[in-house]
Amino acid sequence: MGSQVVSGKGSVVTIENTAEHLRERISIHCGENCSIHIEGLIACNTRLSIYAKDNAEIIIGPDQLMNGDVEINMQESSKISVGQGCLWAGCKLWSSDMHPIYDLSTGLRINPAQDINIGSHVWFGADCLILKGAQIPDGCVIGAMAVISAKTRAAPNSIIVGNPARQVREGIRWNPSF
Repeated sequence: MGSQVVSGKGSVVTIENTAEHLRERISIHCGENCSIHIEGLIACNTRLSIYAKDNAEIIIGPDQLMNGDVEINMQESSKISVGQGCLWAGCKLWSSDMHPIYDLSTGLRINPAQDINIGSHVWFGADCLILKGAQIPDGCVIGAMAVISAKTRAAPNSIIVGNPARQVREGIRWNPSF
């Protein structure tokens, strides 16, 4: 059976190192000229849904543990990269605001899409929201319902919580408890 993949002309979708029963929980819809590469899920207890418009790029590293619905939404051309060994407790990644906003005096767009870069060994707490321009370093813990934006600053191996998110502790290490 496998994952549900609907892709446009020129798009390449690869899913590696992922058991068939986990592939069945992946849904990908992408436009033209997209590159989506999932290097490996070792657990996916719910579902991973990806929606990407034309010219989007997603790279998700190996050894991902997903325990909660994960949604990746890319309404415009942008890139999302995620390192290896992350723990996902249900979250959303949005690389754009979905609708353009323009400055009345200049007519210029003020909210373009931005890339999202996430390091390795990041724990995404339940229902967190990772917005366009977010940069999350290695080893971080993202608190439940936190909203991470381009303005969020954190050191590697830190705890990030709140809305708007802020670093509350650094110098930590975490391990999955199973």
